[in-house]
Amino acid sequence: MNSLVFNTTASELSAGVYGYNQNTSTLQQLQLNSDGELLIAAAAAMAVTVTNTTLTVGGNVTVSNPVTIANTSLTVGGTVTVGNSITIANASLVVAGDVTVSNPITIANTSLTVGGTVTVGNSITIANASLV
Repeated sequence: MNSLVFNTTASELSAGVYGYNQNTSTLQQLQLNSDGELLIAAAAAMAVTVTNTTLTVGGNVTVSNPVTIANTSLTVGGTVTVGNSITIANASLVVAGDVTVSNPITIANTSLTVGGTVTVGNSITIANASLV
């Protein structure tokens, strides 16, 4: 559906942007967060692999499924909460906030910088890594 509306009062002008939801086969209006940025929520019901990329996350990260990170530069602006296993190899990771670990983590050939505190509640295996 296309609509064209003419309005001579600038303060009353607005626009809506919609995206197609493949699960429901409907259009849904895109939403913004409190900073006016596009709100993106990702849910993964399976293991996640991040490889050969540069990734920046402005908010917090919660790991609830297994994650493998390889040959990647990852920056997290918030906190990281680990609720499942993580394998990190040949990567550069920067976390501005705190890190809470409740499941096993394997770190190899990796540079890891954490700006906050690290709370460890399970095993961490570290090999050939630089930790700050």
